[in-house]
Amino acid sequence: MKKNILISVIMSTYNESEEELSSSINSILKQTYSNIEFIIVNDNPKNNVLNHFLSSIKDERVHILTNPRNFGLVYSLNRAWRASNGDVIARMDADDISVEDRLENQLDLLQKEDYDLLGCDIRIVNEVGKTLSDHIYFPTVEKEIKKYIYWYNCIAHPTWMVKRNLYENLGGYRNISYCEDYDFILRTIGLGYKVGNMSNVGLIYKIRCNGISKSNHIDQYLLKHYLAHNMKNIVMITEQQIESYRRSQKFKKKKEKYTYYNKHKDQIKGKKFDYKTLINIFCNPYLYINILETIMFNKCNNVNKDSLKHIR
Repeated sequence: MKKNILISVIMSTYNESEEELSSSINSILKQTYSNIEFIIVNDNPKNNVLNHFLSSIKDERVHILTNPRNFGLVYSLNRAWRASNGDVIARMDADDISVEDRLENQLDLLQKEDYDLLGCDIRIVNEVGKTLSDHIYFPTVEKEIKKYIYWYNCIAHPTWMVKRNLYENLGGYRNISYCEDYDFILRTIGLGYKVGNMSNVGLIYKIRCNGISKSNHIDQYLLKHYLAHNMKNIVMITEQQIESYRRSQKFKKKKEKYTYYNKHKDQIKGKKFDYKTLINIFCNPYLYINILETIMFNKCNNVNKDSLKHIR
């Protein structure tokens, strides 16, 4: 492994606690691979506690960029990688923890197998640190990733290690609500870049109970379906076309159907249903889509699907 490779770690922070941020940042600064720069974008400049904490970091490898106002994750990550200097760029979320040898092991595999984008397996914990899943396994080889990427995002965004030229050639993230990482992966594969996952756990991933709202989760789910359906032409589809679809009547009708499906599914789970509810759910196309997704997911992984829906 070339020890002189500079890894640029990029992170955006908004409302994480001081304890969460401290654990997350220290997990990068204490990596076994030390030739790094850490670009942290403060996307909440009005948060005085956050400002004070970030300004207290003394490690010279850390560079703080402060947005003039809240611009969101896509803007912040694009600002971070463009301000970086490394030939390799690694992602990190502000409430997750990297295993101490994550960067060293990923860089070694990235160079050995000549990957352009590499993720890794994860462990999932809740907000108080209780382990929910010891080991989430993702497909490791490109052939398997291409097979399952249609059904779910099987390269977890916070685990990415990416060659700089890939970010440059793709122009970074596109402004696609809740699906910027999935869109990036599909474009990467569509342009013939090599992707993979490291088979050991490299990240402890925290699930927040106050994460993405139910409405936004539905938008995310439907946009992922749209992107997956257009995988073969994803490079040709523009941000404007995707946004136009999200505002269309077609999308609105799909959202209504999926909302009704979830409502009736919850009624059945809660054992509060009648024959009309059963008829409604059996007539809803998302029942059969979800069955297919579950079959494909279980073929790939034996963990609880509900855990993975939270992965960014």
